[in-house]
Amino acid sequence: MGIIIQTVPVWGTASVVRALYGLPAGKLRELAVSGHVRARKLDPDSRSSRVVYRCADIGEWLDAEAPIPGGRAFENRRGAGGATAGAVK
Repeated sequence: MGIIIQTVPVWGTASVVRALYGLPAGKLRELAVSGHVRARKLDPDSRSSRVVYRCADIGEWLDAEAPIPGGRAFENRRGAGGATAGAVK
């Protein structure tokens, strides 16, 4: 029996959020401006200062309010036996 430990950072930059959740930077900024996701600027007096986002807020937004896809995510291209079309057995 193994132990699996799942860790998520408390705060992350836009690139960290993109890697963890697949959320585009524009949507992330939109969520921060609307108040759905907490964001903090590391140096409020600097125009080029990095912004960090609360990862738990992003997870909660995804669970509660993110749109659900209308159809299947991917088309099933496998036959009944599980082999792809044209595959050699």
